[in-house]
Parts: sequence; C-alpha cells; structure tokens
Amino acid sequence: MLTALTILSLIDLGFVTVAVNLNWTTNFYVYPWIASMFRPVIFVYNMINVRRFWERYIVVIKGSIPMTILLFIFVMFFAWTG
Repeated sequence: MLTALTILSLIDLGFVTVAVNLNWTTNFYVYPWIASMFRPVIFVYNMINVRRFWERYIVVIKGSIPMTILLFIFVMFFAWTG
C-alpha cells in the first residue's frame, strides 16, 4: 500500500513539474493535490515502520545482553588468572 501511494504521489509531482516546466500558459496555480493528500498517510506509515524497527532492535539487544555479560566475565576471568 505504501509503495502504491508513493508511486501515485511521484506521478502527480512529476506531472505538475513537467506541466510547469513546459511553459504551458496557465493562469492558475498548479499544485500536486494527490501528492498533498497522500503526504500525511505516507508519513504515518513511515513512522509506524520506524517504530517497529526500533522495537525489533531493542528486543535483539535485550536478548543478547546475557551472552555479552558471559563473554565479558569469561574474558575478565582469564585476564585475571593470566
């Protein structure tokens, strides 16, 4: 869904850019309405993805803490015993 909204927004922005750059004689303000409508939706989807990424990242860090502590104790023990 996010990909489809992004593609529609890019097509709308591209059309507006081409229409303005071709020097059409328009007396009205050309504005990418479709891209403007989808911008908040795309922002919300991106924030959801970022939140999910950080949740997964924190779960991985929590899961690897015991292994990290074990390795640290192992290294410190053998460094102390020589």
